[in-house]
Amino acid sequence: MHQLDICMMSTPKLSRGIFPATPCQIMVMWSMMVILIFFSFKESRAVKDIEENPHVNLSFNGKNELYISLTGEAKLVTDKAKLEEHWRDQLNSSRHQYKRDSMIHVKANRIKYGQEEEGEVKL
Repeated sequence: MHQLDICMMSTPKLSRGIFPATPCQIMVMWSMMVILIFFSFKESRAVKDIEENPHVNLSFNGKNELYISLTGEAKLVTDKAKLEEHWRDQLNSSRHQYKRDSMIHVKANRIKYGQEEEGEVKL
């Protein structure tokens, strides 16, 4: 997973029966516990969805037809000190024209993967 830096994060909107997805750039990944951190802003749809329901799915597409689906629980962090601790200089690029004021912290509880073989890991 260390070679993957972009994923699609789906948040369930069970009241409407849909699973909207948002592209996210991974800022931090701790492999032992499979924790991923993304930056966002308080008014985004993803943040509002997580406030309603913290369960998320992250979908990755890697080299050589590697596919990963990670399910977990998201926690929102708005503490400025924590945001600064994880902020990366590449977020100052023109693609990120505003400073994000929320951090989405996802702790995985299940990973499914497929390449030549398929498998699943429960954490």
